[in-house]
Amino acid sequence: MDISIETTVQLILVSSAFFLIWFIFRLRTKDNFHDSELTYEYDGKARNPSLLMDPDELALKELDRLIEDAFEQ
Repeated sequence: MDISIETTVQLILVSSAFFLIWFIFRLRTKDNFHDSELTYEYDGKARNPSLLMDPDELALKELDRLIEDAFEQ
């Protein structure tokens, strides 16, 4: 029963591929069940809507940049 080096390397590569696929699926299912960000229901409301009424300097600069980019195209 002579097993060549090529066959041995193929067996090692196939077994490591199966192990990695199993490990990835295990991590994905583990993360889905223990995701702390999904523990609350998102209602879509702003936390402090009055702050959205007064834009700050950074928001105004970003708006100017977006308007300039829209007109350049």
